[in-house]
Order: sequence, then C-alpha cells, then structure tokens
Amino acid sequence: MTSIKGIIKRKLSQPITYGGYSEDNICRIDATADSARNYIDPDNVYEKIEELINTINMGFKNIANRLSDVKISEDVLLVNDKTMQPIVDELAEQIGGKLDNNEDISPLAQQLEIALQNVYDSACDAYETKQAELNKGARRICEHDPKVAYVQVIS
Repeated sequence: MTSIKGIIKRKLSQPITYGGYSEDNICRIDATADSARNYIDPDNVYEKIEELINTINMGFKNIANRLSDVKISEDVLLVNDKTMQPIVDELAEQIGGKLDNNEDISPLAQQLEIALQNVYDSACDAYETKQAELNKGARRICEHDPKVAYVQVIS
C-alpha cells in the first residue's frame, strides 16, 4: 500500500499540568488540562486521509492499467497517419503515473493530497485552539485558589 507522501504530519501540543504554589514554595494545588483529543483527533483525521488517498490511488492505478491494456490497431482512427495509441498511452500515464514504477502516486491522487493537506491542517488548527483553551482553564484553576502565590508548569 502506498503511504501518504505529500501530507505533512504535525507535532501537536499536549495537555499541561500546572501547580499552584504558596509564598513558601509549597504546592497547594495542581490541575491537569483535559486533552483536546477528546474533542478532535488529528491523528484519526490523518489515518482516514491516508486510507482515502490509498483507495483513490489504487483506483487510478487500476484505471491506468486497464487503459494501458487497450491496444489500438493501426487501422483504427488514422489521423495524419497516426493512431489513437499514443493518446491512450498518455491518458493512462496522466491518470496512473509511470506504470513501470509501482511506488509512484497517481498525479491525480497527488493533486487531491494538496486539498486533503488543508483538511488535516484545519483539524490540527482546531485541535491546537482547543488544547490552548483547555490548558488555560487548568492554569486558571490554580490561579483562583486563594492560597496560591504563583503558578508554574509541572509537566
């Protein structure tokens, strides 16, 4: 199975644990943010995109293979002493890529990867926004404790 070559997987932020400390440096409270993965999981989006690209690529390769099996005889549609065969061969290559290299992703599948990169990036952006919100919420829990003089990241 061909893997995604064009989709760039991003490193995502994680939930943060904050500690609220008293003036004498004793941890009075700690709070860990929930994970934004409970709301949106970019890794799952990536996996589904990979499945989609692989399915599309296999479909295009199958079409290209079927087209390459079509052989036009010389007496069919002669125009300026040329047959349709070069056109059929070019069409097969445009749909499926170079047929002698099974590693290639179809040119059409590559174009779809660009659009699907935007889908993945949007999922990552939504995740990052939600994780930042959840991390701020955990920090606020520590800040609102009256015994806390300062808050810092524990992990």
